[in-house]
Amino acid sequence: QRIPSNLTKTFLQMSIKTHIREVSFVDINLSKIPATILAKAINMLRRVCILRGNLTSSQITSIFTLMSNVTSLEHLDLTGNDLSGLPARSFLAKPIVKIKSAVLVNTNLLQRQSEAIFSEISKHSPSSCIQYLNIKQNDVSKVSIDLLNTAKRKLNYCFVDEYLESDDDISEEDNESSSDEVQKAFLFISDISSEEEDANLDEEADNDYEFQI
Repeated sequence: QRIPSNLTKTFLQMSIKTHIREVSFVDINLSKIPATILAKAINMLRRVCILRGNLTSSQITSIFTLMSNVTSLEHLDLTGNDLSGLPARSFLAKPIVKIKSAVLVNTNLLQRQSEAIFSEISKHSPSSCIQYLNIKQNDVSKVSIDLLNTAKRKLNYCFVDEYLESDDDISEEDNESSSDEVQKAFLFISDISSEEEDANLDEEADNDYEFQI
């Protein structure tokens, strides 16, 4: 993993004021960014992807704590970051349902965390906005099927690892259907950014929309 030396200043500026709406970091070690600064910056944005960012427990806790109070986030992808240390309901489930889409692939979710997320989605409270959830590569084998199915019905798209008895349980038709759903889901996530971009077409040309490393 790369460890950039100048990102703290960048995040500090974003946490105060920014025209940036989207950031994407892949295999960039962000563990040295102060937790409060990182959390404020992320919650100022619309779309954030931090894949395998080596985020610390303190950083993750700060991000979700602020999300539960006030956030501009609509899409959050934390693939490959360890979320197992977060308290299940208050620090994880409640903030997650406040955004439109969440990708928590391979984040070491514990059973109680997965259950809390699905339970919160099933309630469909007035503050709930979530429409897309991907928590593949997390063990949900002990989560109640009824709870899982109830949550799925509340979402437009829900991706989990289904634990089937054998490969024979998967038909070619199921695979084709799954591929179609994945394509639709990608379009859905893209639309979140597109809607935001369309809403800002009248902004000045120097108001950058995307920041990537």
